Amino acid sequence: MTTPRRSRRTASRRSPAILLAVVGLVLVAAATGLLLLGDDEQGDPAELRPLGHSSAETGAGALPAPARSPAGAELAPPRGPAAERIEQPVVRLGPKEIAGRVIDGQTEQPVTSFQVDVLPHDPGRDPMERLTDSTSQPFHTRFGVFRVEQKPGLYDVVVHAPGYRPSFLTALPVPADDGTPIAFVMDRGSGIAGQVYDVHGLPVPDVPVFLEVLRLVNDVPAPERKIARADEHGEFHFSPLPQGQYALTLLERGNLLDRQGPVYVGQGLTRISMPLTPRHQVLLRVQDLQGRAVGGARVELRGSGRVFDERTAGEGQVVFRHVPEGSYRVTIRCEGFAPFEDGFVLQGLQGEAVRWFTLRRPDES
Repeated sequence: MTTPRRSRRTASRRSPAILLAVVGLVLVAAATGLLLLGDDEQGDPAELRPLGHSSAETGAGALPAPARSPAGAELAPPRGPAAERIEQPVVRLGPKEIAGRVIDGQTEQPVTSFQVDVLPHDPGRDPMERLTDSTSQPFHTRFGVFRVEQKPGLYDVVVHAPGYRPSFLTALPVPADDGTPIAFVMDRGSGIAGQVYDVHGLPVPDVPVFLEVLRLVNDVPAPERKIARADEHGEFHFSPLPQGQYALTLLERGNLLDRQGPVYVGQGLTRISMPLTPRHQVLLRVQDLQGRAVGGARVELRGSGRVFDERTAGEGQVVFRHVPEGSYRVTIRCEGFAPFEDGFVLQGLQGEAVRWFTLRRPDES
């Protein structure tokens, strides 16, 4: 009989502990529910304001919310001007600044090299006719943004960039209404945009391109700029150009081997691709009698109607690219050494020629 009484007493002692544990679990569950309820009251994440400027700050429409699939799963945010604005650096103007962002109207990329003229606003005169009253300020900026300090007032601003038509805006206030730069959209107008590539289809940089006028549609002056150079992507531009017919040659004027034409230019850009005929690459090394490199020597390579002229680098070498086949005469001159002349022949359409030349001082036999 004693054992059953002890069991009942033990059970009676444990009952309060069990009850407290159950109450604790209930309280934890209730707190968790309140937290979840608080999160639900935040609303759909898609309704939260995206990063970037609001429509009140930019004057543009509201930024779009992330798109959703029919099942409710979020898709990638749409690309567009809003995303570009987020990536652009934020520029805030001071109370005595006028500023702009210069962009290419076709690519929407920044124009990094340009000139700016700021003129007091004159509602009765075209700002393009008053440029003689201003001094152009050059800018070279990565994002195409410029700042000019001005007293409070209204101004007319003209932007010039190589290969573009001038862009201007009038009656710009200082300080700016919203404290942000004004967009200057640059237009190339009519012209030619091209790319130079090799036999493998790869772009060829640093190639001179020559423009020849064949016929102009209207009685207008011929373009002044008639030579361009392919950039690191092999691309070049001639614009703006008057409407008409043109021809283009690579490397030198009158080169019938790398010529394209007639090229017709109308209202917009005419895009062309220009293959470059394979040529030779000639590496010349200049040394003295002891075999030491001679830097600063002037090396002239003449032949096949072309003249290459360059000075040797510190290691005594000079490289001539895009050299056509034919017979060539080499002339080397350097202070402290006797003049040197020699010749060689390049055969075939392409190849790499390496030549070593030794200079002698006047007292060396």
